[in-house]
Amino acid sequence: MPPSHILFDFMHCYLCNGVASWEVGLLMEKICTGTDITREVLGIAAKEAGWRGTAASGKNRPSYLPALWHERLFGDSLYKGQAHQTAAIVPLLRYYLEEVFRPSTQLPTEVVSSFSRLANCVAFIRYLSNRMEKISEREAKHLDELQRQHQQAFVQAYPDSIKPKHHIRFHLPEQYLKTGIFLSCECLESKRKQYKSGVAQNQRSTCKDFAQFSSSVLQRLLQKNLKLLQDKGLPFWQLMPPIHDASLDDKLAFVTLNLTTSESCYLTSGVVSKTDIVLWQYTAGVVQSWFYDPATGFYLRCLKLDFVRDTTWGTVWKLTDDNEEIVLEVKPQDSTWLLCSRTMEALLLFAGQIAAHVATLTDESRLDELEMSREGCRNLCIHVGLGPHTACIGLLWCSITAAQCQLNGLAGHDITVESMGVKSQVMGFEVLKKLNYYQRFYLRKELEMLESWLPNWSHMVPQLIPEVESVLTEVFEALAMD
Repeated sequence: MPPSHILFDFMHCYLCNGVASWEVGLLMEKICTGTDITREVLGIAAKEAGWRGTAASGKNRPSYLPALWHERLFGDSLYKGQAHQTAAIVPLLRYYLEEVFRPSTQLPTEVVSSFSRLANCVAFIRYLSNRMEKISEREAKHLDELQRQHQQAFVQAYPDSIKPKHHIRFHLPEQYLKTGIFLSCECLESKRKQYKSGVAQNQRSTCKDFAQFSSSVLQRLLQKNLKLLQDKGLPFWQLMPPIHDASLDDKLAFVTLNLTTSESCYLTSGVVSKTDIVLWQYTAGVVQSWFYDPATGFYLRCLKLDFVRDTTWGTVWKLTDDNEEIVLEVKPQDSTWLLCSRTMEALLLFAGQIAAHVATLTDESRLDELEMSREGCRNLCIHVGLGPHTACIGLLWCSITAAQCQLNGLAGHDITVESMGVKSQVMGFEVLKKLNYYQRFYLRKELEMLESWLPNWSHMVPQLIPEVESVLTEVFEALAMD
């Protein structure tokens, strides 16, 4: 069949003997000839700054960063690194351009401006490549505009260095829009490494003609890939070994007995591991651990990062003063990362909503009813234990208690499930039938009062309240009077 389309490749247009490779080489020549800073100095500065990539990418290895600045990769107005090395050094150079060279005016303004616009192009295309979503017309137009801005700046900085790939790249936005997805040769280059790893050499000694050689190599490559699939499986969302059973405290927090945990998780676009930095919506965090519940999905616990400032090269964050932890609920089906409603941060927000609701009530007796509901939560946990079966009740007790603190002018941020003073144990609701008549009567009355509040709170935490209602249904059955 004749080919239906010709596709241009971002990796070869930019990263491998392409637009970015050339400009990295040109910029380094400008730095070395026009300033007192050398390639070696930049390499040392980057190493001492502790720049690193994710664990899965291999860019957190101690040897990775120094290798980016090796002498053999520079020369002839070209950066000779592999695609991943070019993609890594571009943002590093931009940082030093913006933080060191632009303020000192040691380099021509047009040189700094051109490289900054190149970095914008590379960053946006990498964003498109990792998103795993259909590319919109707005995004295609944005990429086209970024490339045009860079082209204009590059012509001013290096008027004698224009090459055909500077034009070819302008076909990329239209191509992405037509295919709807980001297509790249990077995965094919990875497969080519299999061919060069000995498969071809081994078959060359046994096959005498091209047809036989091609057929034999394809069979060996197929066997090698099948072995990889057998060993590692198809790529999909899963915790990576070693996988452990979660602690009781974590099972209480997530209200499930079927909770496993790991330091790493395989996502559609790669592995996210402990100490990796993740950014989502308007916040960021340092990965601590992953959790998986078959019923509700994936959760990610992070040390929260506070936003410091926005810059032309990126954003600056720092750890919170108290090493605050947050939990994200991660949904593979729509690639969303949401703050989990079961974190203490979310429960404090819920407590504030309860306090605001109660403050609007004119009947002061409702405060006594709220206290009665809170005691009902605690008494239930005293009788049947604090475990996964009553975790939602414990969390609701925390929110009500924190709300009472806020109504009295206190923050309530130190309220935890442990504050209940109840043993962590699991007993079935059937033990409630062993209570005497008066115990069952008053516990039921307290929990019926709690139930009367739930319709007012259901919109505040839509995940927690249905679980509480489900538990109360079982409890009321066990407390039924004979």
